[in-house]
Amino acid sequence: QISDSRTPVLTRYSRICFDKSEIHVDGKPMADLVHPAHPLMAALIDLVLDDLQRTMREGAVLLDPTDEGTDPSLLLLVDHAIREGDGDKVRHISRRIQFVRADAGGDMRFAGWAPHLDLKPLDPADLARVQPLLAQPWLASGVEARAVRHAAAMLAPQHYDEVRNRRERQVDRTRSAVQQRLTREINYLSTQAAKLDMEVAAGRQPRVQPVQLRRRAEELAARLDTRNRELDAMSHVVSATPVLVGGALVVPAGFERGILRGEQG
Repeated sequence: QISDSRTPVLTRYSRICFDKSEIHVDGKPMADLVHPAHPLMAALIDLVLDDLQRTMREGAVLLDPTDEGTDPSLLLLVDHAIREGDGDKVRHISRRIQFVRADAGGDMRFAGWAPHLDLKPLDPADLARVQPLLAQPWLASGVEARAVRHAAAMLAPQHYDEVRNRRERQVDRTRSAVQQRLTREINYLSTQAAKLDMEVAAGRQPRVQPVQLRRRAEELAARLDTRNRELDAMSHVVSATPVLVGGALVVPAGFERGILRGEQG
């Protein structure tokens, strides 16, 4: 399996680590530092998503212990990707899970970067008590499609702008460095070839023939052209359509306590 970094996953790693301080350890082979962009981690994430994505789409019912209200809401997970290149050479350069909160009144809003971390699973007994919430009409009124449209209109453009601006700065710096280095080398070779032409015209036989330097300059010019085309492809970034990947019905703590009080009464 190949990660988006174009680096293959090896069949065997002598050592891996998750902290830079563990890369070099006396008496042990150098370790691969595993991070989100490492091909091994990217492959593992792909496998987990392939295995569990259907479960994510089935959804969950979670408790918000910090919400004293009584109105449930829907937390939807939308996957948004930015791609680079064109034709057959297209790859993801950024993927972001965006969270959209929807309520029964039709309000849609950005739910934060990791709102699920504040939520908890319901106790089995409480889960049975809140089952009637799943039959509420607003949950079947096209709320998922509206959440995706909200993400496409309000959240995806910000993600796209961040990635595009970062990529443009990267491409501009790289293009400037490549242009400067190769142009300097091409000019140097052309100048040396001209000097050697004068030596040949004067009847001297230089150790390097001018045609060799010109051929080398032409090769560098071709490389510069190829590199510029590659950089053009890198600067061509496209925002993909957001895709719904999961969701959860969020039950506020106030609602849950209201149910318990009703039963005790």
